Amino acid sequence: REQNSAKWIVWANAELDGVLFTRDIEARAPKVLMQLDAILNGKEFLVGNQFSVADVAVASYLLFIPLFHPNFDASRFPNVLQYMNRCASRPAFQKTMGTNALQYLQVQLAKKPASNIFNKLF
Repeated sequence: REQNSAKWIVWANAELDGVLFTRDIEARAPKVLMQLDAILNGKEFLVGNQFSVADVAVASYLLFIPLFHPNFDASRFPNVLQYMNRCASRPAFQKTMGTNALQYLQVQLAKKPASNIFNKLF
């Protein structure tokens, strides 16, 4: 279990860091999130179907996507969205991020992306 968690931590740093900290999320996110969506199919969490440090590493990146990229349409990745909601629903997440964090996340994830003229200009 610890070995698998370590692999997920490395994966999160290598793959999700580049997704989150990019100007053009559409160029990087779909491939990574499609892979993760397939892995999460039928699973609650990443390692042994129990919340672990692997989920902390992966979800911590994923949960910032709506904040940094509010126009990104994540509805193409339903298993990832469900996973994000599961992780954000945990009491420890709410305690760490604040009581409104889950509500904000759910609102952002439910929104359809709007056309952003600023991003098209630059």
